[in-house]
Amino acid sequence: MPEVKLHGQVASMRKIFEQQSPKDAAKGTLGNERNSINSNLNFLYSLLDGKDSKRPLKQTLTEYSERRDTPSVYVKREGFEAIYDMLNAVEKNWSTDGAQHSSPEAINAALMSKSHPEIQDVSPTFGKVVAPEIALSDMNVSECAQSINELTEYQLGVIDTTILAYKQLEILQPMDRKRRSASAENRIHDHIIASREHLAELKKTMECKFTEIKQDRNAYPDELMDAAKLRKEMLAMLTSEYRVMGIKPQEARKRALVAYNAARTDTLNNAPWKTIQREISHNGNQYSSLQRPAAEMKLGDRDVFPTAYQGKGICSSDANETKHAANLWQSSLSVEDQFGQQQTLFQGIRHGVLSPFALPARSAERIDGAQNRAKEVVTAALYSRPELMARALKGDTVPLQLVSTSLLTPTKLSFFGKEREMLRDQMQAWQTLCKAESQRDGALTLTVHNDKGEAQDVKVALDVAAFNFGVNEFSLKLGLGNDTSDSYNAVALNQLLGNDLRPEAEPGGWVGRYLEGKPMPENANKVITLSKQLKNIWNGKLHRSDGGEPYKTPQRLMMLAYEIGAVPCWNCKSGKDRTGMLDAEVKREAIAYHNQQQLKDPQEKLNEKDTKLLQTVVLQSGNLEVQKQNTGVKGNKVAKTFKLSSMNLSLTKRLGVGDVWSKVKGLAQFAKSSSKRSL
Repeated sequence: MPEVKLHGQVASMRKIFEQQSPKDAAKGTLGNERNSINSNLNFLYSLLDGKDSKRPLKQTLTEYSERRDTPSVYVKREGFEAIYDMLNAVEKNWSTDGAQHSSPEAINAALMSKSHPEIQDVSPTFGKVVAPEIALSDMNVSECAQSINELTEYQLGVIDTTILAYKQLEILQPMDRKRRSASAENRIHDHIIASREHLAELKKTMECKFTEIKQDRNAYPDELMDAAKLRKEMLAMLTSEYRVMGIKPQEARKRALVAYNAARTDTLNNAPWKTIQREISHNGNQYSSLQRPAAEMKLGDRDVFPTAYQGKGICSSDANETKHAANLWQSSLSVEDQFGQQQTLFQGIRHGVLSPFALPARSAERIDGAQNRAKEVVTAALYSRPELMARALKGDTVPLQLVSTSLLTPTKLSFFGKEREMLRDQMQAWQTLCKAESQRDGALTLTVHNDKGEAQDVKVALDVAAFNFGVNEFSLKLGLGNDTSDSYNAVALNQLLGNDLRPEAEPGGWVGRYLEGKPMPENANKVITLSKQLKNIWNGKLHRSDGGEPYKTPQRLMMLAYEIGAVPCWNCKSGKDRTGMLDAEVKREAIAYHNQQQLKDPQEKLNEKDTKLLQTVVLQSGNLEVQKQNTGVKGNKVAKTFKLSSMNLSLTKRLGVGDVWSKVKGLAQFAKSSSKRSL
């Protein structure tokens, strides 16, 4: 496609998404289409962390059917994928009639000329489900891209989640007894008992088939389709219980979804959260990549946090949690030096967004929850610096610098998941903790548990440079949210590098003060190089486009933070997909630098050796396990491609689209969002 047409296409997309005010949206066909797009609830969560365009389509199921035919009823593709489908048709027209569709107005007209079929209801079915393999007993992930082992484990998790939802349902349903007759009460009770018996039988049937396959393999398409059906069937079961109670269909479906999501989140939270350590081989060296969950950040027998994790965790979907940070881990990379000691090449703190975004916006509970989450991140950062923790426990006020890099897309449009509001909550939490009134006598007081398990107050002189750089298609291809991000980034860059951001200027700010301490020449050169690269990126606005390296800016920020003694902290909404990819990009560059390679220039293409290293790090750094801990399945949602090729990120080129891409993608299509736990 000619470059001028691509620019017109992207400009058209931005016009559709950003130039329509709510008042204008009520007018005309374009406004109606925008409202239609906005109504797709599935879209709110699917594409923020990435949703592959080939996910299973909705279909009409036949009760107790054992057939595995291709479904005959296809329905509306939801959310942004529908837009991609429409634009794909426009793109095809360009090849034969470029002049006709080269203007934004013509693109808009073609885009809005498409109509959609009605969404069909999915009828409940409790047919046989084939799941012929043992479940994995630990958090290891399979070598198979779409492992039948892990698919079976996922299906068992869906059934166990539904069983838990039924237990909670039995507790809740007597609340309305006063309005029911005895016969109605008996009917409801019998219906629940029958459903629970069916669930037990379904689970038993699956478990009896475990030994039919002797070794792991990739799941067949029909097995993937069965797994996709299962969650819908379980939701249909729960919906039927609420319908028996006399609740209207729409409300019944809503309550069923809330009950299922709450049970799923509780199941994931209450699983054991263990340290993940994986080895990466490169150039004859063995690198150790470690992911340590908050539950195992210990000085003694229990974790260091005010409220104990008790060996458990807070998964990324728990958007109501106000005491703990979501998906909080310490990530590090080390290698054995010439003396047999482990040399740390990089370490930092990764987490989900600080905002408990399921709570009402701007509510006191949500604001306090974000601050509590931020305090846990600060505590984890202090834990990652043992020398500072030791001094703090002795009564010293210790300085602690954090470079927080968020990867959200803070657009004003609500159907992008309201990441703008989440980012606002996070930035306000950091600002509050750093304010003078929060830091009595120049210090923030934290409560930690020492090596004896005793609660002890420690004082930290906290300073946070808080950034946000969008790294998904919406930021880097459509430019959404970049102005909001840069309003924060300009301030944080001045903190980090000083007020003079010319590449040739001497670094100021935190970096300047670090260099004044005359560090080792090799480290000083590394710091200066990273600083210049960041200035070049900022001045050229390279962070606003893909340029062959989506994570170019946050990767260099994280490395620079670590080199000057600050603690790198990074997050996306969930803390597993975009966050995991940044983790891998940083560790790839750290390993390459350790092997005497120069730091890569921004947007420099990876050579074949670099690509293989990135592939190895993505698969063997523990990130797939972190994803599985949070969703029950391995797989990174950023591994997606669209029919509209101009919307694809360069990750396809950096990783390749073959076997490695499939392994990175894994079973991510089953990682459903379950953040809404209350009505």
